[in-house]
Amino acid sequence: MPTSHTCYHGYEHWVLYPNYAHSRPDYLTPSPSLCHSVPYIDNHNFSNDFFDLTGGNQIQVPTPKNSHSPSPSLENRSWITTGHSFSSLENTTHHSLSISTAFHPNADPQPDTVLSSLDGVLFYVHAPTLLETSPDIFCPLSKTSLAEPKFRITIVSLDASSTELNIILHAVYKTSPAVHSPSIETVIRAVDRMPTWSISPKELLTPLNPLYELLLSYAPIQPLEIYALASHHELEDLAINTSPYLLSYDLSTITDAMAQRIGPIYLKRLLLLHINRSRELKAILLHPPHPHPPVKDCDFEDQKKLTRAWALASAYLVWDARLDLSTHGMEKVFKPLMADLTCELCCQVLKEKIKNVVTKWATVKVSGYKHFRRLLHFLTGRVFHMWICLPRIMRPCPLTRTF
Repeated sequence: MPTSHTCYHGYEHWVLYPNYAHSRPDYLTPSPSLCHSVPYIDNHNFSNDFFDLTGGNQIQVPTPKNSHSPSPSLENRSWITTGHSFSSLENTTHHSLSISTAFHPNADPQPDTVLSSLDGVLFYVHAPTLLETSPDIFCPLSKTSLAEPKFRITIVSLDASSTELNIILHAVYKTSPAVHSPSIETVIRAVDRMPTWSISPKELLTPLNPLYELLLSYAPIQPLEIYALASHHELEDLAINTSPYLLSYDLSTITDAMAQRIGPIYLKRLLLLHINRSRELKAILLHPPHPHPPVKDCDFEDQKKLTRAWALASAYLVWDARLDLSTHGMEKVFKPLMADLTCELCCQVLKEKIKNVVTKWATVKVSGYKHFRRLLHFLTGRVFHMWICLPRIMRPCPLTRTF
């Protein structure tokens, strides 16, 4: 039975033509194919003739039985296992089978379970690998554990598209789905679907998972969507690493639906990040360069020119309020002030001030609260250690009341 095979978008397609055999023309029985040449005789039937090919030994070539009958029925083709009725295929022109190129029958480890997506793509998977991620994986749909023997011989139908299922299986197998170039919308839908299948994104999407790296690669393009996804599923590392890309984002444009998806905790962290960086920037730029002792060519009145120039440059930075301002961008604003200075001492004072400002701005945090939490744990440990080292009589109160 003829078949046609194509491969695109990460899926193999096998097309079967069950009606092909019934529509072929009735060709005559061909002449016998032998290792010796046989003279051609016009209008002659070779079906039961004898030919002397070996010096007197005669060979008869019998006519095959039922040579004009069609090919065997499609129902005898037992190598096709789709879970569908093959009798229904004979009434159609052709039927297409789509098999994932990443999760195919020859994948490693050896598959023992077949999953079917909503659009009919088959995924051959290793059940123990899925059960290691979650013992209840797919239970909300199958009603029983995937470890049941019945799932070794039946197809598990899932309510997700092939692109979403492909991403989820790659995350479970800890392989990268980036080769299929999924869109950010598809990746977000796949992660949002995980809890409905008893898969915890918080436990699965660690920084060591390739899907985590794929999500982080989308952060420079659409940081708010990735931050909302991370906060919604409590992916703290992803939220922290995404937050620097939100420093230039106008938080007033966040919709109510997006704020509800982010949640109060992570939304507060994002607001405090913007507020604290804005406050730190103003504090760093508030004080002008310290004046040097007056000299013959530069007294206090002359140094006021530098103070006014510093105030104008600082006001420009604060008014623009770019919280993602880089240290290089800050230097580009202040270094041109040196072109109008004729006093060497003033130039030296300005250089030191610029260096000091750039260093302080570089130390201002640009992401979440992980460092603050570490500092809090460190200080708590130090206080506990100091409390233990105190003599019992000097301890102010019991430990249970202190902490």
